[in-house]
Amino acid sequence: GCNPAGAAQGTTNDNCLRDRTWRFLRLYTFTGKKGLDQIMQPIRENAPFFLKFVLPDDCNETDKEENLVAAEEVAEALKSGKAVEIINAVIKGDLILRSMTVQDQVTIRRSKIRGLLDCSYATFKKVVSLENSTFEQDVTFTGALFEKSILCNGSVFRGKADFGGIQIGISAVFTEAMFIQDASFNSAQVEQHIFF
Repeated sequence: GCNPAGAAQGTTNDNCLRDRTWRFLRLYTFTGKKGLDQIMQPIRENAPFFLKFVLPDDCNETDKEENLVAAEEVAEALKSGKAVEIINAVIKGDLILRSMTVQDQVTIRRSKIRGLLDCSYATFKKVVSLENSTFEQDVTFTGALFEKSILCNGSVFRGKADFGGIQIGISAVFTEAMFIQDASFNSAQVEQHIFF
């Protein structure tokens, strides 16, 4: 946390200067006929070792639109070696991870990715979980290496999905995934299991 005493002495506190933390709050206001309204705010933490953005299960589309996640912020976090956890949110912009080595776990669940997702020739050292998410534009994983597993069960791919030439060290899970346009898995290599 922040150290006011240290700041007063002119010292820098990395947590104060570099990290932004918004805790989940439930605020209640009385608004006449509407009665008790619940205003929700996300859990958002951009810390030295992880980026976390979680919206409550009961938030509506308006809440999501008011709390968009920038694709550039996600890419920068992964590039710097952070774990990423995004749940029930909307990611705006193209998420470009092309040729990147992603050191930590990637979790994007029950979320919507509005832009392109380009993970071609990227290397993922840990599990990649994209469960129950919606990809509104094309997704490219051409030549990507997953040293562990990729989990896409329940996800919806509205654009083209190219998984050609991917290499997966353990498992690929696409149970109940929907591919609205063409999906390619040409020359994909999975060491243990693949589930559709």
